[in-house]
Amino acid sequence: MLPKLEVVYNEYKEAKGKFLERLSEFSEEERTFKPSEKEWSMNEVLEHLLISETLILQRFEKNPPKESTYKIGISGKAKAMMMRQFMKSSRKVAAPLDTLAPMGGKNYEELSGAFLACSAGLKKYLDDFPQEKMKVSVFKHPIAGGLNMVGTLHFFHDHIIHHGHQVERIITAMNS
Repeated sequence: MLPKLEVVYNEYKEAKGKFLERLSEFSEEERTFKPSEKEWSMNEVLEHLLISETLILQRFEKNPPKESTYKIGISGKAKAMMMRQFMKSSRKVAAPLDTLAPMGGKNYEELSGAFLACSAGLKKYLDDFPQEKMKVSVFKHPIAGGLNMVGTLHFFHDHIIHHGHQVERIITAMNS
């Protein structure tokens, strides 16, 4: 794995581990608590993250990242930077696609196991990712547009951080 990818991949795995560790502090009943009918439970937040990563990995299967040729321009880089800043915030926003909404009904053990497996699925694309493809788009985010491999890893990481804020709001609501 290229050193730059390895650094960001390890940050992503660390964020994922901390996120799952935080959720593991609660009972299954607590993880299914919803502050309101329209808001997600902790398990549903986890399911949303799982769906997001799974869909991106499915796109990688259809369109292998190391075969991409679309270069990212200045506006694409600016959009990616703005998305990173937003994702680090605790601001609420609806998921950009209905396909990313959780279905509910899955337990923490099932969700967390599948979520961890995504890391291994992603790693197989990173292990032999070529240096000459580091500046090309490998994933088109519905809002930010084309992201290179580092940008995609940052998205995975920042997405977890962003939803960590949501989990903390759920916990606050559960305890009030």
